Amino acid sequence: LNSSNYGQYLLNDHVSGNLKFYVKGAKHLSRKLEKNVVADVELEYPQLLAGDFKEDDTINSLDWSIMNAHWWLENPDYDLTGDNVVNTLDWSIINANWGKRGDGLEDGVSF
Repeated sequence: LNSSNYGQYLLNDHVSGNLKFYVKGAKHLSRKLEKNVVADVELEYPQLLAGDFKEDDTINSLDWSIMNAHWWLENPDYDLTGDNVVNTLDWSIINANWGKRGDGLEDGVSF
C-alpha cells in the first residue's frame, strides 16, 4: 500500500480468464477487483478503507473499543493517520467508515 492506501500488483504467472481478486491490509476492509485477464497484467486496486482493528472486515464499535484503549498513546499499531498518536484524527477515519463491511465479507471470503 502507498500512503493513500492504494496499491498495485503484477500478475505474470500466465493466468487468464475472468478473475476476482481480494485485497485486505492490516486495519483495512477488504476490497474486490474483478478483471478479465488475457496476458501479464498489472492490477491497480481501489483505495482500502481504514479502521478495521478487530480484523473482522467490519468497522463498528468493536474497532472503536480497541482504538479507545490506546487513546492519546504513541502507538503506530492503532494509528491510522501516520502521526504515531491515537487521537481524534484517527477517530474521524473510523467515523467516516462506520458500519462499512469489506467486499470479502459480503462475498463469504475469509482472510
